[in-house]
Amino acid sequence: MPWGVDAGWSAEKKGITGRPQRRRVVTQMALVNCPDCGNEISTEAYVCPKCGRPTGRRPKLPLKRFAILWLVLIIVFYVIWTLLSHK
Repeated sequence: MPWGVDAGWSAEKKGITGRPQRRRVVTQMALVNCPDCGNEISTEAYVCPKCGRPTGRRPKLPLKRFAILWLVLIIVFYVIWTLLSHK
C-alpha cells in the first residue's frame, strides 16, 4: 500500500527525529465480474487472472521512462535535421 506524508503537519505531530510522521493511506478497489468467465476481478486489473481476457485498462508508462523516450526522440530528430540541412 502507498505511504503518504501530510503537508499540513503541525509541530505536535512531528516524530522524535523532527520529521513528519508517515501514515498509511488505504484505498479500496471495487470488484466486478468478468464478462467471459464470471470471475470477480479488480477494477485495477489489466486482465482476468482466470481466463486472461483483457479488461481494457492499459498499464501506465512511468514518467521517467516517458521523459527519457521523448529526450531520445528529440536528440535523434535534431541529429537527422542537422545532417540533412548541411547538404
